[in-house]
Amino acid sequence: MTRTQIPRFFEKNSESIMTKLFKESRESEERSYGIIVNSFYELEPDFADHYRNVFGRKAWHIGPVSLCNKAAEDKTEIRGMEASLDEHECLNWLNSKKPNSIVYICFGSQTNFADVELLEIALGLEASGQEFIWVVKKEKKEKDEWLP
Repeated sequence: MTRTQIPRFFEKNSESIMTKLFKESRESEERSYGIIVNSFYELEPDFADHYRNVFGRKAWHIGPVSLCNKAAEDKTEIRGMEASLDEHECLNWLNSKKPNSIVYICFGSQTNFADVELLEIALGLEASGQEFIWVVKKEKKEKDEWLP
């Protein structure tokens, strides 16, 4: 993020609940011995090195945490919800494509989009002509009409 992209409540002179929470969180992190990261060094070496060398803090890269589930059924279930797509169907489709030709899109499980926003993203992805796999958290019934 650039400075202009940072939300206003992170500005130093701002005194909102979010600013106080962010400040307390940052101070707590500075006092801690280190952090646990849901990633691995080979994926994000620049971040890991920056955190260690610039901030001078330890980080334990234990990810991806999803690897703790050994059974295929456990890996395809998302926080207690069954996946709506068959794992083999997805892998067969991927295997039929040229290497490095598919874009993977996932905004994470903490992100919440309104249906209208998801629809705009979907329309943009389709208009791009690029084949993709898009992981979307299914919450509302309205998505059933347009999102498999």
